[in-house]
Amino acid sequence: MTLPDQQDLVAEAETGFNLALKLCGSCLSYHATRGYLRATGHRAGVSLDAPIMIETMAALGPRRVLVAGSADSGQFALVVAATPADCQVVVADQCDTPLELVRQRAARLGRLVETFKTDLTDRAPDGSFDLVLAHSILPFIPDRLRSAFLGNLARALAPDGHLLLVNHERKAHKHVRSPEEVVAWSGSVLSIIEQKRIPFPADRSRFIAELNNFAASEGLGWEGTRHLDTQEVKTLLEAVGLTVVREWGSPGRDNIGGVEAGAPKRLTTNYLLATQAR
Repeated sequence: MTLPDQQDLVAEAETGFNLALKLCGSCLSYHATRGYLRATGHRAGVSLDAPIMIETMAALGPRRVLVAGSADSGQFALVVAATPADCQVVVADQCDTPLELVRQRAARLGRLVETFKTDLTDRAPDGSFDLVLAHSILPFIPDRLRSAFLGNLARALAPDGHLLLVNHERKAHKHVRSPEEVVAWSGSVLSIIEQKRIPFPADRSRFIAELNNFAASEGLGWEGTRHLDTQEVKTLLEAVGLTVVREWGSPGRDNIGGVEAGAPKRLTTNYLLATQAR
């Protein structure tokens, strides 16, 4: 089992920034900085959940996988690590930046992948999938659209398919940084980039501007979005005809990356494996 390493994260950081400038809309600061935040350790992405996700996917032995929402190429890399070379993988997201990162990662790994640009609250890719993977995506979906999102994933499943949903619980709202905290937090990121000798983008000043934009907006989230507790998630799954057949979790762990006073310091992760109700 081969996990993505630091070289993968560093290689993708500058590429992701440049792609975001060309391809992103309202998600610009998020995608422009994400690769650097993962490379510095300020954001974990799928890294902390990787061993459990790979073990679970490998045990299921899927032949056709849908990655439902992808901030970067991380989930695709985990699917590659867990499945044979002939497994068909489709990655769906509403932004072209992560989809292009996935295509480039697939080329480096010598794996075929299909990318599908879509708003998953409106439509999921056609086809019957043995496994649908949804990692920490519900906090990005407004309350009013979550049922539509999960309903589309349920309809994408093969009759005996599984949805693997990873839910990160926070017991408090995200902290909205003050202007002084924005400067301090961004400074800590820039310091680690320099310490680790991670190459800055050619347009360093634009990168710093987007880093500050991300730091200022992170606690605000998108309209109507929030973290759910796992019981809420299970209720939503049942409402769209899915039954949780396995549930397990990890103990609370420190949040990643210089959490300020007032911010939640612990995350609890729950893994839910669901199938269509019989």
